[in-house]
Amino acid sequence: MAAITLLEALSLHQPELRGAVINTLVQNVPLMDKIKWENTKQLNVTTSYLSGIPSVSFRSLNEAPAEVKPSFAQMNETLKILEADIVIDPVLLMVDTIQNLEAANSEAVIKSIGYLVNQKLIAGDSATDPEEPDGINIRLQNDERFSGQTVNPNSGTTTTTLDLTAATNSSANRFTYLDKLDELIAVMGGTNWNNDAPINFLVNNQTERANWSFIRREKLLDTTKDQFDRTLTAFRGVPFIDVGFKPGAAAITGTFDATGATGNQIISNDGDSPTGNGANAYTASTTVYAVRFGNDYFLGLQMSPLKTKHLGQSVDNPHKSKVNIQWVFGFAAFQKRSIARLVGLNIT
Repeated sequence: MAAITLLEALSLHQPELRGAVINTLVQNVPLMDKIKWENTKQLNVTTSYLSGIPSVSFRSLNEAPAEVKPSFAQMNETLKILEADIVIDPVLLMVDTIQNLEAANSEAVIKSIGYLVNQKLIAGDSATDPEEPDGINIRLQNDERFSGQTVNPNSGTTTTTLDLTAATNSSANRFTYLDKLDELIAVMGGTNWNNDAPINFLVNNQTERANWSFIRREKLLDTTKDQFDRTLTAFRGVPFIDVGFKPGAAAITGTFDATGATGNQIISNDGDSPTGNGANAYTASTTVYAVRFGNDYFLGLQMSPLKTKHLGQSVDNPHKSKVNIQWVFGFAAFQKRSIARLVGLNIT
């Protein structure tokens, strides 16, 4: 079965509770309707990928053809267990309220799961926490397969960031920004092929607001809408998606980062210091990520779709009613043009 998004899974027959869970994910967390998920029954998935294409040649009459062979390598991805019990006192379930308390608690936890998946998609690092999957940033930073997938705004080893701040940036800087987005699209293989895995730009809110500023000032970018009628900025048909806040208090308070030091957003505002695979040593910078979600590109792996189970009153403690949510998943990047990044931007 081909990999499907959570939005596509929503159209399949399923229990009402799980349907509400997925609906909450895809409508409240923008990336959840982009990531494609493929089922696997293994916690450790070993996959072969094409690592080298042979050179073929012409031959003369009666000459034996050259023998060629493509090369393959293997990659290993480990799925991680995300699980939570939503607990509520059964007495509260008898209270006559406008909103179902169990449903309200479930929706809040599901939103937290969505924010967490967003965060780990970008910033997951199994070296720091073995219980979480590796995200896009650590792969671009450390995996030699993605050498060349980092775009710098300056040539050589210059570490001066590209000034895109509303107060001081110039038309020249804005056009340089577009040139670098062109380069980012180029290292992803361009936009004119493989519509089954289109490119998406993943950004923070400050970058998205800067894009709107460029639209107003010089009409340099386009706009597009997703299936929930949310308006997004776009460049050459590639949408910019604000990946939002980290899970926890930041998602509720909604306080945007003044600097990278505040750390409320998944993609830091002028707080990145990118390393590895050709990144210049910028500090206090912002990164734009590019990703192709789809088969043979960047994919979510799961043992099974997200599961919800109404456990009812606990046997050990009848004063608790539980709903269990379990999702065993990870990520995989199957080829070089799955992911890339533009580093060294100064947005605010």
